[in-house]
Amino acid sequence: MYPARWRSGPWDGNFVSMLNSHRDFSVAQTRIEPANARWEIDRVLRSCWIEKRPVYLQLPSDVPAMTIEAPEEPLQLTAPTSDPTQLVLAIERIAARIAEADLPAILLDADVARFGLTQPIVRLIEAHSIPFAMLPAAKALIDESHELHLGTYRGAASPPEVRVAIESADCLLCVGVRFTDTATGFFSHRLRPEALIHIRAFDVTVGTTHVPGVAGSEVLSALVKVVRAKPGRILPLRFQPPTRLPSQFRQSLTQDRFWQRIQDFVQPGDVVLADIGTSSAGTAGLRMPSGVAVIGQPLWAAVGYSLPALLGTLLAAPRRRQLLFIGDGAFQMTAQELSTILRRGLKPIIFLVNNNGYTIERLILGPSSSYNDINQWRYADAASFFDTQDQAIAYRVRTEDELEVALVAARDREALVLIELVMSRLDAPGPLVNFAQRCAEFNFPQLATLLGHGS
Repeated sequence: MYPARWRSGPWDGNFVSMLNSHRDFSVAQTRIEPANARWEIDRVLRSCWIEKRPVYLQLPSDVPAMTIEAPEEPLQLTAPTSDPTQLVLAIERIAARIAEADLPAILLDADVARFGLTQPIVRLIEAHSIPFAMLPAAKALIDESHELHLGTYRGAASPPEVRVAIESADCLLCVGVRFTDTATGFFSHRLRPEALIHIRAFDVTVGTTHVPGVAGSEVLSALVKVVRAKPGRILPLRFQPPTRLPSQFRQSLTQDRFWQRIQDFVQPGDVVLADIGTSSAGTAGLRMPSGVAVIGQPLWAAVGYSLPALLGTLLAAPRRRQLLFIGDGAFQMTAQELSTILRRGLKPIIFLVNNNGYTIERLILGPSSSYNDINQWRYADAASFFDTQDQAIAYRVRTEDELEVALVAARDREALVLIELVMSRLDAPGPLVNFAQRCAEFNFPQLATLLGHGS
């Protein structure tokens, strides 16, 4: 930030305009001055911690050198508790709805982990045998081997059994849920309005009744004790893994065959990162073993996000095995982060899908258009280019038998492993093809009809 003393000339010192530009994207903002730093820093950091959302601290470069009076009290990070009357009201209404339901279900989103709601939800699920599904951003937040786990819900792009279970529910507890475009297959969700109950961090909505001033964690914990499950409920069908195809090792590698093989490669406790496109669609169809953490960007669809994210997760948990799935287009966005990963001596397994451009964009619009092309790189050579210490091994894979060789090496070798997967430019997991069609119909209805995407 520029010094606060700059008041004229091309730099007019109008810091308020920059501060205002962040208001719509943060929950608290401030410009730090010697006179306000004592309380403003704590106020903004407290908002960030409690609400789990971005904040903006504007710090002119000449302010950090100034001496101020230090706060006498430590930073208070305790979340607000519920209003007792409102809490009783919320619990009574939700408990009554669950008790009356024949087909209750629970739908979860990323805020479950952010606000520490996982354990209360698991207790509620198990105490009353309520099946649950997750939106894409919440994948694997609860063990996917759980007998009541249905799968991932994303509207019309959901597996049929998951869609039926969630959309037929006569009492659907939505915990931290945001029905965004990508999470719902472009708003193709068809939920029963009268069945919806929204439990958020600091408020609850039951049908059309909004109940503010209640903590979601307290509501969930109380429901475990007060709900009485209705006898004779029929549980919906559980997720069924895809049928495995017969092995034909010398055939060219395809998306379907690759993800079938990866299902067996992922181990309990792994960290799995997936960039947007074929990588995110493929990992979404996997049944994750116990303790797997899944990192992705399904909300903003930020191409290239996953490689820098891998650097962060490796530094945070260097002892865990970490798998990155990324496309060639995404890799070219942030490839230089591989250099830092190698400099730090970190040892992920990177699966780089080389399908000659932006396949997800080809599926949406312009399958043969040049704007979806990218310059071809020798991806398997990327590690040796960024590092001269031979800390990595690399494979270029075109067939299933070559994939097996690479996977054996990746499992046994204590080094960074980069596996370039050469696939057809229009080959993609089935759910991604369906998603792309819905995207085309939603965003470009006239063009989609001309191109044969229209219904």
